[in-house]
Amino acid sequence: MELMALAPAVGLGVSSASAAEAIVGVSWGGPWLDAVKEIAGPWEKANNQQILWEAHEGGTSTPIVTKVQAAWPNPKHDLIHTNDAVAHMMAAEGWLEPLDDLPSLKDMPPEFIIRDKDGRAVSAPHSAGVTAWGYRTDLVPDGITSLADLLSPKFTGGIGLRASTLSSGLPLVSLALDRGGSESNIDPAFEFLKELAATRKVTGVFSGAVDTVNSVASGVTAVTFASHGEWRQIAKVAPIKVLSRVPNGGGLKSFYGVTQFVVTKSRRSEVTKQLLEYLIQPEQDARYAVLGSNAPTNIKAKFDNSEGYFLNPDEIQSFGYFPDYKLMSEKGREWNERFNSEIQPLLRS
Repeated sequence: MELMALAPAVGLGVSSASAAEAIVGVSWGGPWLDAVKEIAGPWEKANNQQILWEAHEGGTSTPIVTKVQAAWPNPKHDLIHTNDAVAHMMAAEGWLEPLDDLPSLKDMPPEFIIRDKDGRAVSAPHSAGVTAWGYRTDLVPDGITSLADLLSPKFTGGIGLRASTLSSGLPLVSLALDRGGSESNIDPAFEFLKELAATRKVTGVFSGAVDTVNSVASGVTAVTFASHGEWRQIAKVAPIKVLSRVPNGGGLKSFYGVTQFVVTKSRRSEVTKQLLEYLIQPEQDARYAVLGSNAPTNIKAKFDNSEGYFLNPDEIQSFGYFPDYKLMSEKGREWNERFNSEIQPLLRS
């Protein structure tokens, strides 16, 4: 890779004062943090610009909101890798640097970009993931064609629920959709959960990937709601079917989520934007997708979908679902409190 390709992009001036300070970046731990560090490494070396990386606490990016708020107006974290819901929260607070001048932003699907109240781009989409219901075919030989099948006396497999806080309440949205609800009408999800609890087949409420994968891989759980990355891990040890292409499937959809990069307003914002421009260029975006087991968001990036976890463009309208993460971020706390008060006692009884 030539040094020229790593040089600051035209139009993104970097002051010597800002470049002298280390950029502080934060991402999810494990392979995701390793991936972004590896990809940023050549830029860091070529520009003689130190980057200090941190991992989100507890495997979720939500706590970063509190950290930025506590340090404002002098945030410690400059480049934040997060999800749509958290990006919307930070945009509403006015903490984010506009990114319209990033050349590579034009190569991102416009519907993925988060904008502030003035219409300015304040996020750079970085990778896409999908979450869907699925099951172990050896434990559910008759298959599943509808979430209503889980309520049938004939269904004997263990049902793994996901935490109501996952992806700002995405599991609840899937259940609501199956009963004619939506993000703005979540009541049907809670009615469904009460019926599921009554079956006594719920094996747990999983918040993290490790517990989810282990429970399904061990056979304790036969069906659950999981990300493509989690299904990929389970598929290594057990036969599965992911219910992402079910005609008229109600809540059996491919639920898309996009990870976002945001830049906080600070004295280091200009040099941080230069780093961000490098990270979202096609070559780097494609490389991260491979390392992080996601799909790139830059339309010029190469992508191998031979495993079929992601929908083809002509399938998205029929089987894909793009949740209203902004509304979900506003309702998330209320939904979680309701889950804890209405559903958890039923699962423990």
